[in-house]
Amino acid sequence: MDAATQVIFSLGPACGCVVTLSSYNRFRRNCHLDAVAVAAANCATSVLCGMVVFAILGFMAADAGAEFDSVNSLNNLIEAKNSNS
Repeated sequence: MDAATQVIFSLGPACGCVVTLSSYNRFRRNCHLDAVAVAAANCATSVLCGMVVFAILGFMAADAGAEFDSVNSLNNLIEAKNSNS
């Protein structure tokens, strides 16, 4: 349920632009296909961003010699790096 809520909230800011740009479409345009394509692109972008963020956090934890769970704040990361140095 939280994932569906995230998709709705991330698509929300684009609603005004979508309505404006849709006035330029042909009358017989397949709107269902466009909606599915936008939602799929939004999901793919969210997954990609999540993978990038967690890859960076994992690198920061490995660089500091700490567990991944301890990288939840910058202060914990600095303390872990200073204790291993």
